[in-house]
Amino acid sequence: MIEESYETERMSRLTWIAERDPDRALALLAAPAEVRESLALLFVLDLRLAAVADRAGEPAAALLRLAWWRDALTSLDKAAAPAEPMLRAVATLLVSQGISGASLGRIAEGWLALVEGEFTDPAAIEEHAAERGGGLFAIAGRLCGLEDNRLGLAGAGWALAERAGHAGDPALAARLGDAARARFAGLDSSSWPRRLRVLGTLVVLARHDLARPARRSRPGRLLRALCHRITGR
Repeated sequence: MIEESYETERMSRLTWIAERDPDRALALLAAPAEVRESLALLFVLDLRLAAVADRAGEPAAALLRLAWWRDALTSLDKAAAPAEPMLRAVATLLVSQGISGASLGRIAEGWLALVEGEFTDPAAIEEHAAERGGGLFAIAGRLCGLEDNRLGLAGAGWALAERAGHAGDPALAARLGDAARARFAGLDSSSWPRRLRVLGTLVVLARHDLARPARRSRPGRLLRALCHRITGR
């Protein structure tokens, strides 16, 4: 995967996401309408960071770029956004709603840890799960206006499952999948609040894929997402 340009005037965020991660586009359909654009931008930011981290054969360049993103996002707490379209959009749509640049920078820090750990170091994987996954879900929860004690664990599990799906090494994919299952096993099984079903959708799709790694039926996944959108389970 390569880092791709992001141009708000040529393509809607939802379309941009749908072309790169259909699960997130599907989840956004369950988001509260008034925060859907902000959540879409949060997902775009994470996908941009993923593209940097996944640059094959360029770990040094990836580390430099991720460190730049971490510092640039953190700096939004004390300075105006520089002339970079993503950072300007983040300042306008996220920081203006009370999301700190430091919390967004921690998502980049989670990606940085993963690259520094060469995608296999257990401590780096733990940091990635907590900072990138848990951090992203916590920010999304704040945008949706709800606190839920499942968000940290659910986000960590989702991040691990998502990385398992991108791991080229079967042994690493299995390790990440097992770690994701352990996080999900600790979740409260009560229904997700309607305003948080955008995140619940990501969780149920990740759990669906972990349970059926050899046969990811698209109709089955769509049905599972629809059921969650209606029932919250």
